[in-house]
Amino acid sequence: MGIEYKHWLLASDLSWVGDQSVAARVHAVLDEWGLVTEGPVLYSLDGGRQKKLRGLPGQLAKPPCNLLVEYPMVTGGSCVAEPSRRPRADASGLGSS
Repeated sequence: MGIEYKHWLLASDLSWVGDQSVAARVHAVLDEWGLVTEGPVLYSLDGGRQKKLRGLPGQLAKPPCNLLVEYPMVTGGSCVAEPSRRPRADASGLGSS
């Protein structure tokens, strides 16, 4: 029996604008931590519609202004009421554009 979680990464500074290089660095961190079990699904949200894209974060020839990166499955070790075993990811690890 397990518990499923959804996690969101949101910018606290509303004036900050990321780009696909930020998505690529987030992907690299998830992969380094052994959480990526399959590639993400990328979507363009431009024009108020969701359009599926091909490729990986950081490799899109013409990235949309509004990029959604969805991981259908992310796994990792289980724990019960323990502190995080992952290194801390903060703004300095992800950078800014």
